[in-house]
Amino acid sequence: MELIPYLVVAAMVFIMAMQLRLYFAAKRPQGKAAPHFEDLLDESQRALPRLLFYFHSEYCGPCRRLTPLVQALAHDTAAVIIVDVAQQPELAQRFGVRVTPTLMRVNHGTVEKVVVGEISETKLKQLLG
Repeated sequence: MELIPYLVVAAMVFIMAMQLRLYFAAKRPQGKAAPHFEDLLDESQRALPRLLFYFHSEYCGPCRRLTPLVQALAHDTAAVIIVDVAQQPELAQRFGVRVTPTLMRVNHGTVEKVVVGEISETKLKQLLG
């Protein structure tokens, strides 16, 4: 009976450590060259210097809340590329995406910023900036 609180704490620490590991792994591509993605772009997107990739899953709760905002932004600008990781797992793997939702801002072929998790509409527009 005396070990139960220690086991619960150990399990919580383990879960938190795994979450932090995934978070920092998702941030790893930041500042590095983006993988080959020209096959995803149409002619209007090829001319844009800055693109925003949105990786999501239909089974992800935060993704379900963020996807309508991203789709509205994609309707307004061609600089947003929406990727469903269940439909295109090889693309998510190419970008090193392990957590959804993940937003990657690519500027002139370099991953400029990586945001993991749900963000507000204001921060989403600033991210595309």
